[in-house]
Amino acid sequence: MDGKFYGAEKFKPRLIVTQMVAMQASFALSLSAISACVDLAIGEPVSLSQLFWARAYTWETPAGFALATSVWATGLVMAVALRFVVERAKKCLDFVFTYHFFHFVATCYLTGFPSNFQWWAINFVALLVAVLLG
Repeated sequence: MDGKFYGAEKFKPRLIVTQMVAMQASFALSLSAISACVDLAIGEPVSLSQLFWARAYTWETPAGFALATSVWATGLVMAVALRFVVERAKKCLDFVFTYHFFHFVATCYLTGFPSNFQWWAINFVALLVAVLLG
């Protein structure tokens, strides 16, 4: 299907799904690994549940700031991953929004809707970093 949305390249749904899975896996692995390393460095207990607990995302406590820093560092890692997995600047926003949306859905499911401003601000900055540098 050649169309104005895809330019000269052909629509390849299998490639798109594979890229989405690769980006989601890269996001989950890098966020969990970076946050675990930062937690170990500052002496906090390592926990995956903090990634989905909206109130943990804050810059007011050392543990919260460490988590925020981990999310921002993950944005940098994902910008590099975008260059290798997606390879098209036009698609960066789509892929970054997709894995952040899945993280949002998981957070809503596990701990409820993130109502604090800091969760939104931290994740929005990470999204912007990944899109603009990817």
